[in-house]
Amino acid sequence: MRSLPYIDQPRNISGAVVTLFDITNLKDMQRLQGILDSLPEHIAVLDNLGRIVQVNQAWREFAERNGDRGMAHSGPGCNYLEVCRIQDGSDAEVVQQVLQGIHHVLNGDRQHFSIEYPCHSPSERRWFLMHVAPVRHPAGGVVVSHVNITAWVEGGRPHE
Repeated sequence: MRSLPYIDQPRNISGAVVTLFDITNLKDMQRLQGILDSLPEHIAVLDNLGRIVQVNQAWREFAERNGDRGMAHSGPGCNYLEVCRIQDGSDAEVVQQVLQGIHHVLNGDRQHFSIEYPCHSPSERRWFLMHVAPVRHPAGGVVVSHVNITAWVEGGRPHE
């Protein structure tokens, strides 16, 4: 709530202007963000066009550790599908599978999509499990999560 005095022509306070703000949705969003931030998986929520609308703390930290300090290529507002499309090199086949999988879930052709993929950097070898699931809300979209499974892959232990 916000209130300001209403001052008439002779400069007397003759009332007040009161503005009420419904912050229910804001509180719900803050709660959801807190829940997402508590998860160790890298999580992004995409809208129906593939734009990132929300990410969790693990996603932000991974992006920052891997050179995307301003989240320009992996933060809210960025089109995740477009970023995938511009990837080049030896990962082209995996990128195509990822794009197709996300599109199938967005279009309702599949209930979920998962893929294991290498994500190596000059300093370390890593493997991730990506999972895509539909957002169960009229607005639609998908949730994308990436779990580091390097220990499972290189240690020979099966993962769930």
